[in-house]
Amino acid sequence: MAMKYGSNLADQGKEFVQQNVDKWFSVSKLKYYFAVDTNYVAKKLLIILFPFLNRDWSVKYTQGEVACPPKLDVNAPDMYIPVMAFVTYILMVGVTLGFEDRFSPEKLGIYASSALGWFLIEVLIIFLSLQILSIKSALTTFDIMAFCGYKYFGMILCLLGQLLVPDAYYFVLLYMSLSFTYFMVRNLKLMILGGSSSTAQNNSAYENQSYGNKRRIYLLLFISLLQPIFMWWLTYKF
Repeated sequence: MAMKYGSNLADQGKEFVQQNVDKWFSVSKLKYYFAVDTNYVAKKLLIILFPFLNRDWSVKYTQGEVACPPKLDVNAPDMYIPVMAFVTYILMVGVTLGFEDRFSPEKLGIYASSALGWFLIEVLIIFLSLQILSIKSALTTFDIMAFCGYKYFGMILCLLGQLLVPDAYYFVLLYMSLSFTYFMVRNLKLMILGGSSSTAQNNSAYENQSYGNKRRIYLLLFISLLQPIFMWWLTYKF
């Protein structure tokens, strides 16, 4: 009897956990952001590096109005590049510290924890800004994490430039700041200024509200201009 009761209790607990995990952290949705291939990664990195050359920023949808996975749409956000870029950034920090004879596992751990902490703070600030300003947009939490995570690619180039030519750091930082800000504005423009983007009627309603549009523009600029600040903050000390 006790074993049967314990088994039922365990099943109920398992069902409760699965329901809440799927509600707040959907594994199926997360898989979408890792549906990439080599061709997508190469094209995405080129767009981040040279966004001024890209002419098409629209996101593609299937016949069922479902966003195409990243491997089928280079403009779709992904989590593969941000994760790999973050790991590579930490490795580059270790290499930089090694060249300066300052490397130690403890220091590398501190820098890694600090970078992760600032990333989470950044995502939280953007998320709270959307809530406080009551802005309905197509941006999901994973989208915010993806777009904010792309800047680590630029930060890697900054550290690499500093290793190769010490005086090149600020030149690379300036270029990547300008290019990444442009990249963010073009990507987030439709997601934020277009409202929830589910129907043209909703878009028209939001566009007719000048005050709401101003808030959206301010938020778009805030998110975009926040990226160079974090790029500098997480690279200048090396």
